[in-house]
Parts: sequence; C-alpha cells; structure tokens
Amino acid sequence: MGRPRATPEARPRYRRDGRLGESFEIEKRYVRGDNSLVWVSNSVSAIRDGHANIAQAVAISVDIGERRHAQEIERHLASMIASSNDAILGIDLGMTITSWNAAAEKLYGYSEREAVGQTVLMLVPDDRKEEEPTILRQIKAGQLVKPYETRRLRKDGRLVEVLLSVSPIRDANGRVIGASKTTHDIGSRKEAERLKSILVNELHHRVKNILATVIAIARQTIGRDKAIKEDVVAFENRLLSLSKAQDLLVHGEGQQADLGAVVKQATSPYPCEVFQIDGTSVSIPPKAAVLLSLALHELATNAAKYGALSTPEGRVSISWQDETRACGPLRIIWREHGGPEVTTPQRKGFGSTLIDRLLSSELRGQTKVSYEKSGVICIIEADLSKISESSI
Repeated sequence: MGRPRATPEARPRYRRDGRLGESFEIEKRYVRGDNSLVWVSNSVSAIRDGHANIAQAVAISVDIGERRHAQEIERHLASMIASSNDAILGIDLGMTITSWNAAAEKLYGYSEREAVGQTVLMLVPDDRKEEEPTILRQIKAGQLVKPYETRRLRKDGRLVEVLLSVSPIRDANGRVIGASKTTHDIGSRKEAERLKSILVNELHHRVKNILATVIAIARQTIGRDKAIKEDVVAFENRLLSLSKAQDLLVHGEGQQADLGAVVKQATSPYPCEVFQIDGTSVSIPPKAAVLLSLALHELATNAAKYGALSTPEGRVSISWQDETRACGPLRIIWREHGGPEVTTPQRKGFGSTLIDRLLSSELRGQTKVSYEKSGVICIIEADLSKISESSI
C-alpha cells in the first residue's frame, strides 16, 4: 500500500490530534501497488512512555471501499431524485409522507415542511380514496404498482391529471418498510387529447354533412328518371359505405382502423350468419380503410345481385393473411359458395372497374377475380408500406 492521500479538510485535524496525543479516526485514500485507490478508515491511538511523552502511535486500518461506494450511490440517487422533473415522494406503511422532492412541491403546491409527516391521503380526491389502501396492500406484498393514469389534489384545491407508479422500499434485511411514489404530470397531454377529439369529431360531422348534401343533389339531379333510379340507389349506397368507413376512423382517432372492423362494417347490411370472417388483428392506415371498405361493398353488392348472397343457402368466407412484418403484402380472400352457378360476365361492370382502379393505383396492390362455377373468388393484395398515411 502506498502513501495515504488524506482529504484536505482532514489534514489539520490529523496534525492537531497527533500533537495532543488524542485518539481519533480518519478516512483516507491509499494507492495500491497496482495504482488503484482504496478507501480506508484509520483509528489512531498514541502510546506514551513512562514520562507521559508520546513514544509512538498505533493505527488500525479498515477497508471501507464498499461502504464509500454505497454512499456514493446513495448521494447519486438522492441527487437524481432532487433534480427529477417528476414528483417523487416516500411514504411509510401508515401512509405518512416521509420524503418530498422539489418537483412534488411544484406539482402539488405543498413545501417539504408542509408535506412531510402528513398523510398522503391529503393528495387524493374523495372519489379516489380507495386507491391508496389498494396500493398499500400491493406494496406490503412486495409488488410493483404498474403506472396508471389517475387524478390528484393540489394544495389550492385544483385537480391534476397524473401518471402514477409505486414501488416498495425495503430495509437492509429486505423487509418492506414503505413505498416510493413517482408522479408524472400529464395534464397538458390530456388537454391536447381532448382538443384533438373535439377537432376530429367536428371534422367527422362536416364530412358527414357533405356526403349527405351530395346524396341530396344526386337525388334531385339524376334521380328523377325512373330508368336510372337503380343507378342513383347504387351511388347512394357507395356514399353510405364511405360514410361508415369514416366512422371507423373517428373511433380510431383518425390514425388507424382495424381490418376486422372494416370487414364487419362493409358486410353489415347483410345477415351476419352468411359470412365466415377469419383473420388476425391488423391495423391499416386511413386510405386503406376507406378503399377496402368500398371494395368490399362492391363485392357484397354483386354477390347480393348475382352470387352467393342472392340465395338463402349462399355463404361468403372472408379471410386475410398479414405478411407485412416480413415485408410482404396484406392478402385478403373473398370466397363465395352455395349460391347459383357462376358464369364469367360478358362485360366489366362499374363495381369491378372501381375495385381494380382504386386498389391498383391507391393501394399499390392488385386484384384477381376468378369466376368459378361454385362461386366468385376475389384475392386482394395490398402493400401497406407504400400507402400514404394521409386520408383519402
């Protein structure tokens, strides 16, 4: 072991106590043979001769490296807690506040002096008082409380939206003695979500009004001639399908729609028992949701006129395979059976043209329709990775 490196503040005491011959303890850093540092606690005692003069000194050295390391960790954690932007407080098993950082003071309005020693229930609104006993039961069992959204009460009486997580505090023997509660203020985020919901609903309302206006104009403009009344009804039904697809996007906050929900919405005008729907949950972007809804509407309309849905015994199976995780396409299979014998049509109708053009140009995919005698089979492939996230 090399020369000691006493801390500067310890040197005066070393010299003073050494002159007086008093016993003392001092912590030093020593340099080992490998040039690494070690912390040591020295207990120094003077040995006097027969004339009461100091003849020599005895030092007992104890390696305190682990203790110093633990102290450094404690100081580091204390610094992190003190400077955290999240409110962090400690409570004992009686729900009494034992520690309180600066962010807690900012969030709740209570100073550390006002909060420590008080019950944590002072932060809980009356309608959520049952939360704390439930949390305490989990903590006593040594369990972590997963982050969850709730409300807490400020000193001025205002409620704040927070994300709360709780973990047990243990003593040196591993016994649970309290809990650490971390609270993140999510008020701004919740307000932004509420505003977004209002805007999305307002936009949805306006879109629905526009579609209703288009239907009214169609009825007044091209619906007077009985010969084309069927075309007007078909046009109205397509707009209604588009409107229902917009409903799905509103429920998904305009970001994504579930493919299963799109399929069920598109087939909702017909009895549910005639469909067999099979596929995993797949989230699709807004444009894909609208276009697939229109495509499925056209397939169902044609099936009701000429195919499986035109007879009581007819059935339709709709299944899909999601290969997007493997950089493959989304593959949807529409298969009719039990209906009248199918023949290939002499000309391509509007619905088939709509499906081909929309899916090929907008969904970056392809459609293959087979007119088997047992029923129509339509395979739709769409590359979702190439679809713009913007709505149609």
